[in-house]
Amino acid sequence: MDNNGISHILDFIDDIVREDAKQQASEINFVMELAVEVKRCIEQNRHLLPYHLNIIDELHINENGHSRILCKLLQYKSLSGEYVVLQSLLRYIAEQNNEYHSIYIKSPLITQEQCRIDLWVRDRVGGYAIIFENKVYNATDQAAQLSRYIDCTKANGFTDEQIFVVYLSQQGTEPAEQSWGTYKPEYEQRYMNLSFKDDVLPWLKERIVPILPDKDYILRCAVEQYIDYLEGIFGLRTIDKELNMKVEECIKEKLGLTGQMYDDYRTIRQYQDDINKVLNHLGALKDKVEKQMFKEWKEAMIQHYPKLKDNITLGNRGKDIFVGINLEVCKHPISICIERETNIFYGVYCADGKDANINNMIEEATSYIGGWENNSSSWYCWRYPDSKSVLPDLIALIDAIMPLTKQ
Repeated sequence: MDNNGISHILDFIDDIVREDAKQQASEINFVMELAVEVKRCIEQNRHLLPYHLNIIDELHINENGHSRILCKLLQYKSLSGEYVVLQSLLRYIAEQNNEYHSIYIKSPLITQEQCRIDLWVRDRVGGYAIIFENKVYNATDQAAQLSRYIDCTKANGFTDEQIFVVYLSQQGTEPAEQSWGTYKPEYEQRYMNLSFKDDVLPWLKERIVPILPDKDYILRCAVEQYIDYLEGIFGLRTIDKELNMKVEECIKEKLGLTGQMYDDYRTIRQYQDDINKVLNHLGALKDKVEKQMFKEWKEAMIQHYPKLKDNITLGNRGKDIFVGINLEVCKHPISICIERETNIFYGVYCADGKDANINNMIEEATSYIGGWENNSSSWYCWRYPDSKSVLPDLIALIDAIMPLTKQ
């Protein structure tokens, strides 16, 4: 082929790339415009909503808040000592997956956020463990996330055959392939995807509320508030009907729907695909911003503690990015750091396991800050940041613990 022919091919490829870039930009612009229009529609018609109070709405809970609620529900025992909510959930799952019929509840330990696992049921007497991964807000899977949770469960004395995985998706999204590592084929039969919209919500309404004793008034109220909160997430509250109709009309107009069912269906599917592409772009941008953010946090820490420059590290723990300062308390190594798994949090990490005496010292030193979680075997304490920037919170924690390093 002569140079002229090659030049034509390169020009052709360049035209394709340029057109693809234009198409992507057009898709992003449209989705952004649609988001603005829908938000404006909601704000303009918010007056249509009658007065409504839901405590969970007002607290603005995150993913971990959902996990805490579900954990408390699964821990509920009847007067006869039966884990009736856990039994009900396993029965519901077993109706769709026969493998779960093999689980017999004996003496379950039900925890939340231990080993960073959202919900973890371990029953050594019954000989089973269940990993619940909560994606109610469609958080992306971290690298090898399910694989790491399986490894952690195996390290707790359970075999592959005894471990079950339940993926709590918002509306049926499956885990990323990479999240499984090499485990997916082996766990295919013991895996279940439960949608909050199509499974958890109906299960709570139809199977849990009816079995709760009337005398457990506060529990019933809590469950009903949670049901109402989930209905709010999915636009299913009866009181939202008028507003939802306005939003639907806004979307129809923006998409140019004509009332021809099949054409409208294809149009909606196409725009769904476009929105998913935009979400992928947003995910990539988020990753880029995250890396720069952790780098800047490291530089700021070095400026704040110049004499401890060599103790400040930026790296990965497993597949989770972190930045922190390595110190010693009573010759016991600790890392006071910011870490990102599903969400960003900060605290005091201990790679070699917790020491009871040091735990008490750290608890006393940080008590004035408050709001700590200490239910992890690898963290003396951890929490989500209150301020807009987590760095001031981390520095306050470091300053609180620094005097302990001199003991």
